[in-house]
Amino acid sequence: MATIPPGATVAVTGASGFIGSHVVEACLKAGYVVRACVRDPSNEAKVAHLEALAAKHGGAVELARGDLLEAGSFDAAFDGAAAVVHVAAVVEILKVSDPVRDIVDPSLEGCRNVLASVEKHLATIKKFVHTSSCIAVAAVDSKGGGATYDEADFNGWSTVETDPYGFAKSSAEALVREACETMALPLATLNPGVTLGPCFTKQHTKASTVLLRELLYGNKMLNYNCCFVDVRDVGAAHARRDAASMIRINRSSLSLFGRDDFIYSRHETRL
Repeated sequence: MATIPPGATVAVTGASGFIGSHVVEACLKAGYVVRACVRDPSNEAKVAHLEALAAKHGGAVELARGDLLEAGSFDAAFDGAAAVVHVAAVVEILKVSDPVRDIVDPSLEGCRNVLASVEKHLATIKKFVHTSSCIAVAAVDSKGGGATYDEADFNGWSTVETDPYGFAKSSAEALVREACETMALPLATLNPGVTLGPCFTKQHTKASTVLLRELLYGNKMLNYNCCFVDVRDVGAAHARRDAASMIRINRSSLSLFGRDDFIYSRHETRL
């Protein structure tokens, strides 16, 4: 597995988002130059905290434009990058009027567009890191407590009608695996559970942290089982130089759950 040395440029999609912002910070701490891909680099409300992170850690953040639903929009952003970390995704699952338009299409079309831009820069890009979800692996306790999940476990039950988010995440991961296999590009996939932790902007409170926001406002909540992970751990896992991981089709995959019930086979993965 190719190792990306400090000082190299790492492009991060969805860099201004909740998880993406923590990935940016982790990459800065690891000594990488971060190419922060956002829809509108001129929107100070969305990018000011990224510039502040660069100043805080004495690193470099280069703002670049990239829109998941616009083919070719990541071409310039990936120019000269040594690795691409694809974090950008839709996490709104509670209030959507059209699951295909609002969840599935951005996930799948977004992956296709990002991968198409990656393919144009294989001369420099040596690693692709994809932020997936635990739902792409298994439902909570689908095997019962204490079960071990490995490379054979994959979500094959979610549909657009029954679980559009699970369908989108598992379909996107399958798409990414196939594309990277075709390009012979080393791939690391991370599958975090429900991600909570510090927010850099007000918009971040509408990501997975909306669960806490709803509680604070006394709103009704869905009654479902879930597992949690600290967003700082998720960010660090994207940039750390070794981690516990689950291998899928000879590609590295790190599953992050906040419960002892989930135990994964361990291998080394590197950015």
